[in-house]
Amino acid sequence: MWFVHLEAVRAFCMEQGPEEAELKELRRQLCLPMDEEVPVRPVLFIRFFVNHYFVVVVDYEEDMMFTFGRHINPDLAGVYTHNEEDWHQWQGQWLWLHLQKLFQWECFSTAPNHVLSVNWEQVGVIPAFPPFFFVLFFVITFVLTGRSFTEWARLWPCGLLSDQGTTVQWH
Repeated sequence: MWFVHLEAVRAFCMEQGPEEAELKELRRQLCLPMDEEVPVRPVLFIRFFVNHYFVVVVDYEEDMMFTFGRHINPDLAGVYTHNEEDWHQWQGQWLWLHLQKLFQWECFSTAPNHVLSVNWEQVGVIPAFPPFFFVLFFVITFVLTGRSFTEWARLWPCGLLSDQGTTVQWH
């Protein structure tokens, strides 16, 4: 799995995307091979939009994109197909299209076949264990078990802790 840092992600959020010189600098910063083929793996990054951070995973081989924690409204908790209008608002289409250039992958679609959204109530969740670290735990588990990311995402336990932090409600 590849990780793209927050500042690098900003370069991919515009229609024109980054210029070749900027891509070369980002490859250097991310310690990507300059003259070798970069193995295709899912790409994980944090996206900041409006006043909220959320996790995005792009899986070009499975032709899917996943968002984790995009919505904080308890009514939107669960696992479901991401709203296309919202996807365009946070520039998901440009991220999908331009991230391929960073890794010099040229054989993938111009848009994902499916965008899956995983959301949970984020107000009242244990403050010492923010959602990013929860997702990171599952990503590390994914890497260690060797499962495909799509298989792993289907197993996502979309549960919410109660205000007392003891009861788990499954959605």
